[in-house]
Amino acid sequence: MFSPGNLAHALGPVISLPIFEGGRLRAQLKEKHASYIATEDHYRATILGAVREIAGRLATWRQIRQKLRAQRQMIYAAEHTTALAESAFHSGITDKAKAYGAQIQETEIRNQLLALKMQNAQSWVLLHSALGGGYTSRKNPA
Repeated sequence: MFSPGNLAHALGPVISLPIFEGGRLRAQLKEKHASYIATEDHYRATILGAVREIAGRLATWRQIRQKLRAQRQMIYAAEHTTALAESAFHSGITDKAKAYGAQIQETEIRNQLLALKMQNAQSWVLLHSALGGGYTSRKNPA
């Protein structure tokens, strides 16, 4: 069992394996490492893109919310202008055209508010979607 012939026969393939296979194994290791680095870079780029999208959607949503607040203040002012124009008409100070003009302006401001509300809803949906919302599990009942 421990004779030189048996020992060489048993250890021969084990000793020669790393010598002849080492270059190929190192090349495979470098390939796997490069693949890992590329995958890691892709992952980081994906995360960075998602964060940018969320930040953009959030900024848009906040801008629309500010516009909504300003538009509500404009409606408040337009309501008072309309009320003053109608009071002036009923008092005989002005004609009905001024009251109609104030009502038309108030209606236009209200329409702008509705458009902003729609933009707000759309921006909220886009923000919600960017944050990963919108998924619903659809299981077929068996």
